[in-house]
Amino acid sequence: MHIIKHSMAVLATVTMALGLTAVVASPAQAANASPGCVTYREWKYKMHKGMTRAQVYAAVGTNGTVTSYSEYSDGEKDWDVDYRQCNRYGNPAASWHTTWLAFSNLTYDRNYNNVWHRPPIVTYKGIWMSV
Repeated sequence: MHIIKHSMAVLATVTMALGLTAVVASPAQAANASPGCVTYREWKYKMHKGMTRAQVYAAVGTNGTVTSYSEYSDGEKDWDVDYRQCNRYGNPAASWHTTWLAFSNLTYDRNYNNVWHRPPIVTYKGIWMSV
């Protein structure tokens, strides 16, 4: 184990000395072949109930736009996030072509007991309108 740590330290030192930079793609960059919009395949296969907003961003590469937000006295918070759809060429479609996700920090189990989520999760996935 000591040899591995030593090797990594030497590699890091050599890299810094030579001015080399490592290029590493973050999950959002890797998923973001269609910047600013969500493709049909991303919507169908990568956006799911139970995901956090950070997980959705990592999967599709866009934050979307919060279109409504509600906060209740019991601590429940709900919001809807619109995601612009991509056209068939991977470019953002017209601004009215959106799909949406509902996020909440409160859901219920099968016995109707409160289940609190920190961070909030997707509780509903909107439909896809063909573009």
